[in-house]
Amino acid sequence: MITEQENVSGKIILIENFKMTPLQTVPKENDGEREALCGSLGLVQQRLRAKESRLNIPYHRLSEEELDVWGTFLPTSYSPNPRPYSGVPSFRHYDFDEIPVTALRIIQEAQESRAFFALEIWTPEKRIKDPIAVGVVKFSHASPDESYYLLCRWGESLLPFEEFKEIVHQRQRPWFSRVLF
Repeated sequence: MITEQENVSGKIILIENFKMTPLQTVPKENDGEREALCGSLGLVQQRLRAKESRLNIPYHRLSEEELDVWGTFLPTSYSPNPRPYSGVPSFRHYDFDEIPVTALRIIQEAQESRAFFALEIWTPEKRIKDPIAVGVVKFSHASPDESYYLLCRWGESLLPFEEFKEIVHQRQRPWFSRVLF
């Protein structure tokens, strides 16, 4: 992860780039066969793993916990090409902050890589919070299985993930305690 600074409309904005040095992987001789066998046997998750390992995407793949925290803290997503009936608004409507040029370059590079089924900006729709850009990998239109990769995030403070996690847990506790007691 690389952190940079940029002056945006007179404010210093921090940008974290989550692109990693691509791994130098040697394709296995039987990757294609493994994928085909898994498909014919109905091993959907194993087939997706085989496909995804061949893509070698150089960004941080979000864990289930990270997806939960980021999705809760940043509940609205925008996409350059929203999927029909998804309810996701288009990038053209994104107006909550001025996206730094560095972040725009990262998003553009990810789009040009064609590694992602979709690109999204997740935001709390408030002008002072830290939005993120993610890439979505989906292996077929019929499959609900998706993987999310953190491309970059930007903002004035860029709180550590652990602080976002605590904020989300604090928000959930009052509701949780009313249900349990």
